[in-house]
Amino acid sequence: MSIFNTKYYFRKKTLLEEMQPYITEGETCVSRNCSNWIKTYLEYTHHTEAPSLFRLWSAIWAIAGALRGKVWLDMGPFLWRPNFYIILVAPPGIATKSTAFGVASRFLYSCEGILPGPDSTTWQALTQYMAENVYEEVFPNGMQPMSNVALALSELGSFLKLDNLEMMDVLTDLWDGRDAGRPWRYNTRHSGEIVIHQPFVHFIGGTTPAWIAESFREHTIGGGFASRSISCRR
Repeated sequence: MSIFNTKYYFRKKTLLEEMQPYITEGETCVSRNCSNWIKTYLEYTHHTEAPSLFRLWSAIWAIAGALRGKVWLDMGPFLWRPNFYIILVAPPGIATKSTAFGVASRFLYSCEGILPGPDSTTWQALTQYMAENVYEEVFPNGMQPMSNVALALSELGSFLKLDNLEMMDVLTDLWDGRDAGRPWRYNTRHSGEIVIHQPFVHFIGGTTPAWIAESFREHTIGGGFASRSISCRR
């Protein structure tokens, strides 16, 4: 059994009771295997060479990816969901960036319903990938379609093409998410319409200060992508 079980992750008894009618016969709500997932992960990985800051954000990425769009803060006009664009920045070979989130990604990908993403792709292929992997999830008001993708990127530059303005705009738009009744849509010339229900894009990646300095241009910052990402530097 993995360190955490996230298929039904509810903290309050009232929520457990509320969700019981929607649980398929033979399934049960389960309690946490860890009283504090982040603390447990930091203890579990303390022997690795990765710095504690990187391991901390790797743990946050994993638990947020497990929660997906099923958990949110209602801000009135919009919902905050726990999707993150996390960038770990350190000189090459110094802070073992991929080691920091390698363990976290193995735990996350072992959970049912988690869709691993590609290491390198175009925004057209990514959105097609998500549209083809829509599934039904349990919500308080019944079953709803959603699509999530969790990416663990050892070389962020292989995935994130910052000079591709369309890709940056799509990633910015997908980060904002969509409600159940307002899917993300894209009309193609030859393949028809791509529809993504409740998109949840979530990544952690490693890179170097030199790549950041060279790649983060005016559009990356002014276009909104930088304000939606979290950079952690060693």
